[in-house]
Amino acid sequence: MFPEADYHLVDYGFVGTLDAEARRQRAEAVGYGIRDTWVDPRETTEEDAPITLEGVNTRVTELTAVQEQDTQEIYAVIKDTQDRQTQIYQTVKTLVDDSRYHYETARLLDQEALVSREAWAHSMRFSSAVHFELQGYRTHVWTQDHRMDVQDALIAALTAQVSSLQGHLGTALGEIRALQAREQARTDAPESTGSSS
Repeated sequence: MFPEADYHLVDYGFVGTLDAEARRQRAEAVGYGIRDTWVDPRETTEEDAPITLEGVNTRVTELTAVQEQDTQEIYAVIKDTQDRQTQIYQTVKTLVDDSRYHYETARLLDQEALVSREAWAHSMRFSSAVHFELQGYRTHVWTQDHRMDVQDALIAALTAQVSSLQGHLGTALGEIRALQAREQARTDAPESTGSSS
């Protein structure tokens, strides 16, 4: 399937491929405290190689223990990942649920802003109407004050004329009485002259 020089298959319950670099003996942190250690069997010396069946069984037992430990660590990583996925799902679900409330809040704020603008426009119209009415009232009051000033001037002029006319009338009445007295005296004098003759 793959050339043995490039890939090596390891059975941990799933298939994994390792490149040439990964096949060299190394120990590096993979995450969650897992150490990935790979021993390439081709790099072992002959003195390390198990020669007896008992040695092979011991080595298989050791490899099985390492595989079991790796499997447990992988399951722990999978569980942590699933827990994080569950937490992310719950956070997204909460956000989706909250988005309805945020939408409703935004709608209410927009509605309140619209009502506020309408109230402001109405108050401005009302304020303008009151301003114009107040200006009309001021104009009316000024006109009334002006008329009253004119009437006061007319009354003063008429009072002066009436006083002048009263003076002339008094003079005319005095002249009329004097003329009546003369006329009376004249009409009384011829009668007295005619009765003395």
